[in-house]
Amino acid sequence: MIATLQKRLRIKSHALHQLPCTPATTVKRAELIRGYVRAESRILCLGDDDFVSVALAWFLPNEITVFDLDPEILRLIEAVAAEHRFHIICRRVDLRRPLPEGVQGTYDIVVTDPIYTVPEMLLFLSAAETCLRKAPTSYLFTGGSRALAGRSWAKIEEWAAAHRLVLEAFLPGFNAYPKTKRLRFFLSLAEYFALHSPLARACVRLPLLYSDYFIFRFQEGVPGEEHS
Repeated sequence: MIATLQKRLRIKSHALHQLPCTPATTVKRAELIRGYVRAESRILCLGDDDFVSVALAWFLPNEITVFDLDPEILRLIEAVAAEHRFHIICRRVDLRRPLPEGVQGTYDIVVTDPIYTVPEMLLFLSAAETCLRKAPTSYLFTGGSRALAGRSWAKIEEWAAAHRLVLEAFLPGFNAYPKTKRLRFFLSLAEYFALHSPLARACVRLPLLYSDYFIFRFQEGVPGEEHS
């Protein structure tokens, strides 16, 4: 089902920087996430060109909401949800603008996979944190790449600490992404200009690209923490 949806999607890599992971990765994410879901958990997918919401709905009866800017993604999800009677709610949302009213602090599980530059990651993570219920049973799942971020990854860690999000799990190389023709071209350029560095050479030669997966848990502050 996930593979069919991804084949139907016209990937907008130029405008929206879409790069769906492999269908197997989508299912792996759903299997991982459902281990953290309770009967009353409300789930939000913040951007869903990977169709994680559909995989989760296959496993779970919980309410799942999808925020995405691409109307085509929303139409595809709505169609499969209607066909299989999945409890998925789709809303068109642009994260560069204020979030819709009434979504702040209302979701127990938030799932996102942003662009892997630190400013874009912080944009998505900040929106995810805003929507996350402030409770010890709330979790934020996100893709990312420590290797690509380098020293800038410290900004992500600082942001998480400031918002009481502790790293529950770090899964290196968890996500796999197929290479588009355009991506292969830019990777070849990167290898050339990096003077055939081991990292650039590995990215060019591997059949798939890989990234890490992170699970953050909200941690309630101890009494008097704000004062200190």
